[in-house]
Amino acid sequence: TQGLGKALEDANRKQAEAAAKLARKQAERALIFFAISSFAALALCAAIGLGLITAMCEKPPAPYIRAIDVALTGLIIGAGTKPLHDLISRVEKAKEKADGSTS
Repeated sequence: TQGLGKALEDANRKQAEAAAKLARKQAERALIFFAISSFAALALCAAIGLGLITAMCEKPPAPYIRAIDVALTGLIIGAGTKPLHDLISRVEKAKEKADGSTS
Protein backbone atom coordinates (compact mmCIF):
# COMPACT_ATOMS: atom_id res chain seq x y z
CA THR A 1 0.00 0.00 0.00
CA GLN A 2 2.94 2.36 0.59
CA GLY A 3 4.01 1.88 -3.01
CA LEU A 4 0.50 2.63 -4.22
CA GLY A 5 0.27 5.74 -2.00
CA LYS A 6 3.61 6.99 -3.31
CA ALA A 7 2.53 6.36 -6.89
CA LEU A 8 -0.72 8.29 -6.31
CA GLU A 9 1.18 11.20 -4.75
CA ASP A 10 3.58 11.27 -7.71
CA ALA A 11 0.67 11.16 -10.16
CA ASN A 12 -1.10 14.01 -8.33
CA ARG A 13 2.08 16.09 -8.27
CA LYS A 14 2.66 15.51 -12.00
CA GLN A 15 -0.96 16.40 -12.76
CA ALA A 16 -0.68 19.63 -10.73
CA GLU A 17 2.56 20.54 -12.50
CA ALA A 18 0.99 19.86 -15.89
CA ALA A 19 -2.07 21.94 -15.00
CA ALA A 20 0.16 24.83 -13.86
CA LYS A 21 2.22 24.61 -17.05
CA LEU A 22 -0.94 24.61 -19.18
CA ALA A 23 -2.32 27.66 -17.33
CA ARG A 24 0.99 29.49 -17.81
CA LYS A 25 1.02 28.71 -21.55
CA GLN A 26 -2.61 29.83 -21.92
CA ALA A 27 -1.83 33.11 -20.15
CA GLU A 28 1.20 33.67 -22.38
CA ARG A 29 -0.86 32.94 -25.49
CA ALA A 30 -3.62 35.30 -24.36
CA LEU A 31 -1.08 38.08 -23.79
CA ILE A 32 0.47 37.54 -27.23
CA PHE A 33 -2.90 37.63 -28.99
CA PHE A 34 -3.95 40.70 -26.98
CA ALA A 35 -0.75 42.48 -28.05
CA ILE A 36 -1.23 41.55 -31.71
CA SER A 37 -4.90 42.54 -31.80
CA SER A 38 -4.27 45.78 -29.89
CA PHE A 39 -1.44 46.77 -32.23
CA ALA A 40 -3.58 46.03 -35.28
CA ALA A 41 -6.55 47.94 -33.83
CA LEU A 42 -4.34 50.91 -32.88
CA ALA A 43 -2.88 51.02 -36.37
CA LEU A 44 -6.32 50.82 -37.97
CA CYS A 45 -7.81 53.49 -35.69
CA ALA A 46 -4.86 55.80 -36.35
CA ALA A 47 -5.07 55.21 -40.10
CA ILE A 48 -8.77 56.01 -40.38
CA GLY A 49 -8.96 58.45 -37.44
CA LEU A 50 -11.51 56.44 -35.49
CA GLY A 51 -12.20 57.66 -31.96
CA LEU A 52 -15.09 57.02 -29.58
CA ILE A 53 -14.87 60.38 -27.81
CA THR A 54 -14.70 62.24 -31.12
CA ALA A 55 -17.77 60.38 -32.32
CA MET A 56 -19.73 61.65 -29.32
CA CYS A 57 -18.46 65.26 -29.43
CA GLU A 58 -20.30 68.05 -31.17
CA LYS A 59 -17.11 69.87 -32.08
CA PRO A 60 -13.63 68.39 -32.72
CA PRO A 61 -11.56 67.91 -29.54
CA ALA A 62 -8.05 69.26 -29.01
CA PRO A 63 -5.27 67.40 -30.88
CA TYR A 64 -3.81 65.79 -27.74
CA ILE A 65 -7.27 64.55 -26.71
CA ARG A 66 -7.71 63.22 -30.24
CA ALA A 67 -4.50 61.20 -29.91
CA ILE A 68 -5.58 59.81 -26.53
CA ASP A 69 -9.02 59.07 -28.00
CA VAL A 70 -7.59 57.09 -30.91
CA ALA A 71 -5.26 55.16 -28.57
CA LEU A 72 -8.06 54.28 -26.14
CA THR A 73 -10.36 53.30 -28.99
CA GLY A 74 -7.68 51.03 -30.42
CA LEU A 75 -7.08 49.37 -27.07
CA ILE A 76 -10.81 48.84 -26.52
CA ILE A 77 -11.21 47.30 -29.96
CA GLY A 78 -8.06 45.22 -29.54
CA ALA A 79 -9.13 43.89 -26.15
CA GLY A 80 -12.42 42.66 -27.53
CA THR A 81 -15.76 42.61 -25.79
CA LYS A 82 -15.02 40.63 -22.63
CA PRO A 83 -12.99 43.26 -20.72
CA LEU A 84 -15.48 45.97 -21.65
CA HIS A 85 -18.39 43.76 -20.61
CA ASP A 86 -16.66 42.96 -17.31
CA LEU A 87 -16.10 46.68 -16.66
CA ILE A 88 -19.75 47.50 -17.35
CA SER A 89 -20.87 44.65 -15.08
CA ARG A 90 -18.65 45.89 -12.24
CA VAL A 91 -19.96 49.44 -12.61
CA GLU A 92 -23.54 48.15 -12.55
CA LYS A 93 -22.86 46.03 -9.43
CA ALA A 94 -21.21 48.97 -7.68
CA LYS A 95 -24.19 51.16 -8.55
CA GLU A 96 -26.65 48.55 -7.28
CA LYS A 97 -24.63 48.17 -4.10
CA ALA A 98 -24.58 51.93 -3.59
CA ASP A 99 -28.32 52.21 -4.29
CA GLY A 100 -29.06 49.28 -1.96
CA SER A 101 -27.06 50.73 0.92
CA THR A 102 -28.91 54.08 0.80
CA SER A 103 -32.38 52.60 1.03
